[in-house]
Amino acid sequence: MNTKAFTYAIVVGLLTTSWAWGADTQSQSAKQSRVSVTFIKPEAFTDAKDSMMGSDRELAGILDEIREHLGQIVDRYIPKEQHLDLKITNIDMAGDFEPWSGPQAQDVRIIKEIYPPRIDLEFRLTDSTGKMIKEGSRELRDMSFLMKPQLRLSSLERLPYEKELLVDWLRSEFGDPLKSK
Repeated sequence: MNTKAFTYAIVVGLLTTSWAWGADTQSQSAKQSRVSVTFIKPEAFTDAKDSMMGSDRELAGILDEIREHLGQIVDRYIPKEQHLDLKITNIDMAGDFEPWSGPQAQDVRIIKEIYPPRIDLEFRLTDSTGKMIKEGSRELRDMSFLMKPQLRLSSLERLPYEKELLVDWLRSEFGDPLKSK
């Protein structure tokens, strides 16, 4: 088997596996969640015009993935009787494009310490009656994102640094994960 055919087979296999995982997470996120996520002017997000998020479809896919991720993890940090309303006002994904690296690298996101993941958000935590418990706005940054060994192991996952940034925020904002009962 020549190298091109082998590479093509690997890419098709990874895409098929990713699609199957995506279908599984969609069915899981259909359950009732304790979080609602709104993206405020996503077309103006820092990376909205970059090649990875260059089209409306790509941008929508990334935003859906972040929304699903939050739906899956927020139950670990927020008690059943509470609801978290998130408004995400900006996303700047880890890494950046370096067009000066030459035409072969213009569509390659370069991951370096100088390009940390950044997410700006506003939140409001309410109880079951709608009474506000906590609210605020945060500018999330992870300057040491490349020093986390668990993220290197999951490098095939899409948006690992941004997802971990949100987990770190939930943990620091709302405490240790709730214990399963």
